Amino acid sequence: PAFSPKAISPMEKEMRDYCRSLIAELAGRPEADAAVEYSQHIPVHAICQLVGIPESDAEMFRDWIYRNFQVAPKDNNVRRELQLEMDTYFGALLRDREQNPKDDMATLVATSEIDGVPVDDALEQRVAAIDGGSLEVSTDVRTLRGSIAARFDAIHGDGVFVIDLLTS
Repeated sequence: PAFSPKAISPMEKEMRDYCRSLIAELAGRPEADAAVEYSQHIPVHAICQLVGIPESDAEMFRDWIYRNFQVAPKDNNVRRELQLEMDTYFGALLRDREQNPKDDMATLVATSEIDGVPVDDALEQRVAAIDGGSLEVSTDVRTLRGSIAARFDAIHGDGVFVIDLLTS
């Protein structure tokens, strides 16, 4: 499975090095905001590594997390804007991985097959999708969130795993 200890263990050294580099950046300072300058970077870095998001986009990803959980629940316009941004970004990432596969989850999703037949974005089934920080059922599998869950579920039988990853 994609998230088994064996599958993610190769990330451990890099993650430890990354955490140490964040701490090193704080060295010699009389004070620091541990949440802003350390802890919020770690899960985003791990997700970037797993999904295949370039580290240069991590700040954008952190902004999406903030707006998704802090702003969007109170403002539907922000929710729609955020969903469009994320769908556009991840749609482009998946299209890129179809043409330029890498060893990451985006490639797994973009190149998935069932019995040798590609699973495309038009797959019409009900999937769990993330919307404004809550889980709800959606038939719009053109969104990355629905597409990842649908494809992963089709391959591995448990799309909830992916949703747990994206919401943790």
